[in-house]
Amino acid sequence: MKVIFFFLTSLYSAHAFSGDACKGGNGKPLFGYDETHTINSCDQGFLDQVMKIARGDRKVALQGVLDLGWKAMSQNDLETAVKRFNQAWLVNSQSPAVFEEFAAWEKAHQNAKKEKEFQQKAKALNNSS
Repeated sequence: MKVIFFFLTSLYSAHAFSGDACKGGNGKPLFGYDETHTINSCDQGFLDQVMKIARGDRKVALQGVLDLGWKAMSQNDLETAVKRFNQAWLVNSQSPAVFEEFAAWEKAHQNAKKEKEFQQKAKALNNSS
């Protein structure tokens, strides 16, 4: 299944900046720190495909994309990692794990302020569930 997730996320990344509907700040968490990011046709295409592969199981879809993000982080490929974490946020914008990943990405960029903000958001989401 991870191979399929890799293919889908690679395909999504290749198309992420083609066409007006697909433009966005995918190089930073929350598509450029934009919590009001509106799902566009590229996002929806990705979500449709990843949910189909995960047989409609949002937890499986989320974990698959997060795993790919962590794999990229472990290889110090921070550019790919944040794209995967953004995709995970599309799958479940209320997942504490997504905000923990954003915090780890910010830590790797030595951005303590943003790291702390994302850690606090993850903690708040954990406390509300």
